[in-house]
Amino acid sequence: MKQFSKFLEEYQGGILDDTLGKELAKLTEAVGKQGKKGTMNLSLILKPAGNGKMDLSISYAAKPPIDNTVSGLMFVDDDNNLVAADPNQPVLTGMRIVSTQEEQQQPREAI
Repeated sequence: MKQFSKFLEEYQGGILDDTLGKELAKLTEAVGKQGKKGTMNLSLILKPAGNGKMDLSISYAAKPPIDNTVSGLMFVDDDNNLVAADPNQPVLTGMRIVSTQEEQQQPREAI
């Protein structure tokens, strides 16, 4: 029985073996950076082609973790809408933004 790794080396001059190695390296890097799991699948479909031949179809898919997660806290109002401000917290009126001391200072002229 031939080892699977030997098959990968021989199939189409090792192109599949090389490609899968590169994809695995990219997947490993992404998993390391994101700290989340990734997957890689390899599918082989064999169909008899007659006279001792096999029709071979190979596909692979590497799915690295996606950094598309943004988290935050939202509140739920009485209508079940997500809102940024706590609907149970009273609103303070008459509040204004006060500028900092740096913003208030005028540039000084050189003498």
